[in-house]
Amino acid sequence: MLAWSVHSQSFRRVTLTEEDIGKLVILDSGSTFGGDGKLLRLGLQAYALGIAYEFDPFFGLSLSRVDPLPHQLSAVYDHLLKLARIRFLLADDAGPAKQSWPGC
Repeated sequence: MLAWSVHSQSFRRVTLTEEDIGKLVILDSGSTFGGDGKLLRLGLQAYALGIAYEFDPFFGLSLSRVDPLPHQLSAVYDHLLKLARIRFLLADDAGPAKQSWPGC
């Protein structure tokens, strides 16, 4: 069983014996499940998008319809984004279609 520790703010694995289960007391939390499910889903999606970069640094690109070339990824993610907060515009003339990567 996984349990949430209020003090350490983390999950930990817990094994309960029959004696431990007998000591459990069910509290009335007063919560109902009558909330707006659409708002809950929206909140969960917003949270997932907020932490997505921790698992996939190219998350923004995975949602777009752009297929950057390796040298473009290197220029932006390995060099420009590691600089102090400055304004920049990286433009790449890769042929008939022009691309630009603005940053603030």
